[in-house]
Amino acid sequence: MGLILLPLLLFWLAAIGFSIRMGYVLVSGANVFPTVLTSVVAALLLTVLYVYAVYWRFKSAKELWAFQIHFSFLTNKVSVLLFLAAVLVYFYGQAYWDIAYVRASMFSVAFAVSTAAVVGVFTADAFMDKYQIKKTH
Repeated sequence: MGLILLPLLLFWLAAIGFSIRMGYVLVSGANVFPTVLTSVVAALLLTVLYVYAVYWRFKSAKELWAFQIHFSFLTNKVSVLLFLAAVLVYFYGQAYWDIAYVRASMFSVAFAVSTAAVVGVFTADAFMDKYQIKKTH
């Protein structure tokens, strides 16, 4: 299973690195401190909300496949599309970079979905233990 999970996890780890680069571009180009602070807080809040939203779907389960939650985080189509949209705005939307909110939302979305994917993978077993969900193989 590591042959499938590891490349996906490496993709999201690289996505975190790239979103941190987006954040650096936000900080270096922003003159307004509240914009930077708001985007960082929003990114962290979105990360927590995304992790809880995915876990909410599995909360009532009695048994799950051992890697079902991991795959749910790593292969979520919506999060991949949101990340790709933020990356496309980063590369092709330089005309909109003068608007501080575009840079802030670009960073917040990219950082939130990539960090939530990695956090969800590493906390899935603790979630299953907490809610006494049986692993099946």
